[in-house]
Amino acid sequence: MLFFRRFIHDLLPSILIGLAVLVFCLFSFASGSSSLTQAQILSSSGYEEMFYSAQPYVEVSTGNKKDTFADFGGLTVYKAGRYSVSSDLYMVLPGYSYTGVLPFADPKIGTLQKGECLIAKNVMAMRHLNIGDTLVPGDNEASRLKIVGELAPIKGFAHDYYGVVVFGYDPYLQSLMNTSAPRYASFVPNRVEDFGQIQVLFGSVQPKAKLIDKANREAVPRIIGAYLTTLIAPLAVALLYHRDERRRKANVIASGASKWATLRYFLLYKLLTVFLPVFVIATIFLLTNLVYLSGSLIIFGSLTLVALLVTILESALLTRRS
Repeated sequence: MLFFRRFIHDLLPSILIGLAVLVFCLFSFASGSSSLTQAQILSSSGYEEMFYSAQPYVEVSTGNKKDTFADFGGLTVYKAGRYSVSSDLYMVLPGYSYTGVLPFADPKIGTLQKGECLIAKNVMAMRHLNIGDTLVPGDNEASRLKIVGELAPIKGFAHDYYGVVVFGYDPYLQSLMNTSAPRYASFVPNRVEDFGQIQVLFGSVQPKAKLIDKANREAVPRIIGAYLTTLIAPLAVALLYHRDERRRKANVIASGASKWATLRYFLLYKLLTVFLPVFVIATIFLLTNLVYLSGSLIIFGSLTLVALLVTILESALLTRRS
């Protein structure tokens, strides 16, 4: 009976708070941190606009061929084991150079050979892939792809797929694309109006600023959710256990404890029942979302800060004597 009494009055509050934070993390932590990381990566890239065209982009004035990929969205599927690598699939083009203007810039892009690919780090983590693994195409005539490196952890662009895969030039895949409606994705440091005579597919221009704004807007409600969850959960539990805590406070005061001793008592109690479960669960989710490091750290800091503030606030309120 004593065990159940201690469990109900001492352990159950922290379990309830922990469950509330766990629900938030399961539905929001990874997606929120990925949105923040997406915005950061796009902000650091050098391109201003991305567009899709019916032919590869060549700068009219100089003849330079840069930063344009064959886009295979919807044309072919690659699998890792039983799972498809749901991503934006881009193929490098012969004679093109690739620069730091790209949001997923990597010097290895310019050295890719047929049968080689680079995959966004978040896709690698999601599908438990490693460098050296092989992707199998759904098309039997297409070459298998060996993973030779990672790209920045970034989501897809056209349909918000899980990430980006870039593979070396393959003449068969080029012919496959040309038999359908070919699409070329170009990342450029200039505005579309400056491209010259090039057919830009209708509605396919995506300014970097718009993509960054979208990523930030997706992250904001999740950050707010982090604050609200760690605020509402302990306050709701405090209301449920208000009578118990008043009785606990009366016992502490009756023992002759000073005001500061009472504050220390409740501060320790709240650290164990409010702060600790939030901190432990947030730490676990931080460690499982290290692929989105910057975004994960921001949300982790939000959860930790609010949990600590609520702990101190509740302790101070409980210390007040009538």
